[in-house]
Amino acid sequence: VEITTTFASADPQYNGVTRSQVVTNRDAGDAVGLALPAPPLSFVTEAGGTLEGTVALTSEPLHDVTVALSTSDTGEATVAPTEAVFNAGNWATPQTYTVTGVDDAFHDGAQVFSVLTAAASNDSAYDAVSGAPVAPLMCMDDEL
Repeated sequence: VEITTTFASADPQYNGVTRSQVVTNRDAGDAVGLALPAPPLSFVTEAGGTLEGTVALTSEPLHDVTVALSTSDTGEATVAPTEAVFNAGNWATPQTYTVTGVDDAFHDGAQVFSVLTAAASNDSAYDAVSGAPVAPLMCMDDEL
């Protein structure tokens, strides 16, 4: 919640001056981080196989938090959407992402990769926070 105060004073230097302060329900002891439970499946296939996972915040942010989602090897798997946006109203609601296997046309066997995250925010507690990689995940080769 943002509280704005406008000062009234006979001194023109202070009259009409506005100050804002953001107040939140986040307590000093609330953990700041990303909730990334392991997906129920741990593999995709090059034939277009997919798996779904979720991401959420562990505490209410002061400002919007954008979590970038990617894979450690885009030649084996991609993730969509590539970002999830959280705010004071939806921070605890898990947002779903989908990982899709990429057909690389190589006989490279099963390849291990991870889902990676990185947060960006004007909330200094959440800016540059990253969750532990969701791993190990595997892309099964369809050329074998």
